[in-house]
Amino acid sequence: MEHSQLEEPRIELSQVVTELRNFLMPVVKTLVTVEDFNLSWEKGGPWATKK
Repeated sequence: MEHSQLEEPRIELSQVVTELRNFLMPVVKTLVTVEDFNLSWEKGGPWATKK
C-alpha cells in the first residue's frame, strides 16, 4: 500500500480546545440555564440567532 503524498495538517491542541469551546459553550449555557435555544450553526460558523 502506498502512502499519500499529502501532508497532514498540523494543528495545536490549544486551537482544537478553543474551537470546541466556541462550538459547545452556547449549547451548554442554554442547558444549564434552561433557556430556549435560539441559535443556529451555519456551515463554517459561528453561532447566530435563528431568523
